[in-house]
Amino acid sequence: MKYLSVAEVAQKLGNHEKTVRRYIANGDLQAKKIGGQWRIAQTWFDNFVQTEAVEDNENIDHSGHHEDFCVFMDSDYFQSEDTIQTCTILDINRPESDMFEWRAKSKAYDILQRGERFKIDVRPHKQGIRIVMWGQPQMIQEVLEVLHDTKV
Repeated sequence: MKYLSVAEVAQKLGNHEKTVRRYIANGDLQAKKIGGQWRIAQTWFDNFVQTEAVEDNENIDHSGHHEDFCVFMDSDYFQSEDTIQTCTILDINRPESDMFEWRAKSKAYDILQRGERFKIDVRPHKQGIRIVMWGQPQMIQEVLEVLHDTKV
């Protein structure tokens, strides 16, 4: 059985190692200690990605009308001191869009864990997915950088 290190899982997800350890501590990602280090079996990692544990996190708001993605920009959620907020729509039309979805949601989880205001919605679209994000430009940029670095 092949085992992955926390660093390898973090790299695959585009997350910080602390986030992977949080997934383990929360019981979202199965792992065991081998030689004092957390190790994740490849099959456990694959199951984690397939079940999209991040999507179940109550901090990520997936509500909204399918046809009117930017309606949240006018909601009370975005009443803040922030000068600039943006809504970005990405269409990813690739057979392996599930990895892009997973990496976007994982980065959104990181952003929300910092206490930032951010929303994400991922829906099937054509031969791939549509990712819609709402938040400050630097947060959108963080997600875009992770998606740009996705190797499939």
